[in-house]
Amino acid sequence: MTIDLRDRSDSFEETLRAMFDSFRSGFFTAMPARVVSYDPQKQTISAQPAIKAYQLQPDGTSKAVDYPVIPDIPVQFPGAGGQTMTFPVSAGDECLLNFCSRSQDSWQQSGGTQVPMDAGGNNLSNAFAMLGFRSNPRALQNVSTDATEVRSDDGNTKISLSGAGGVGISTDKQVGIAAANGVNISGGAGNVNFAGTMIVTGEIILNGIHLSTHKHTGVQPGGGTSAGPTD
Repeated sequence: MTIDLRDRSDSFEETLRAMFDSFRSGFFTAMPARVVSYDPQKQTISAQPAIKAYQLQPDGTSKAVDYPVIPDIPVQFPGAGGQTMTFPVSAGDECLLNFCSRSQDSWQQSGGTQVPMDAGGNNLSNAFAMLGFRSNPRALQNVSTDATEVRSDDGNTKISLSGAGGVGISTDKQVGIAAANGVNISGGAGNVNFAGTMIVTGEIILNGIHLSTHKHTGVQPGGGTSAGPTD
């Protein structure tokens, strides 16, 4: 056990300062951290706090040391009303840890309203993780200043939403749509434009005409050109 040299001072003020500093050193509200591992089944992480602690040495000096890795921290995925936005979590991701003023272990295990397992609070074991906070070296590039985006970090895949520009989807990969009960597209007062090769497995119906089975009437053998399709 080490002793703060101020505790040996005859100054009551210095003694109080030492006492309050000791109290604050074990009282946590929030701090940045780095993901060490992720459990996708429980949606919890182990995280290494990214701010070091000062440890008092026997000679009265202080040494910067790492806090221990904190296990089993619930991760926040934004959501409500039966809808949730999820994203992959990887080792090395930066996050912000918030520390509850009461133990949340009972709630985390059982949900609902619970009696806390102990009287502790605002300590390292009472953390929740908010992902997405970034240090300056890891700041995203080319972040839009006039649209909401859901995007990859490299910006090559994004969904953009703005009052002025509408909705945009762009990617250097593939876009897939799977719908169990159909897909409806309407251009409203404008057109639906398509560029590229369309490959259809199934039927195309154009104004009620089945393009794979329709017949032309009045066709004569020879080199003439037929009219458009008829019912």
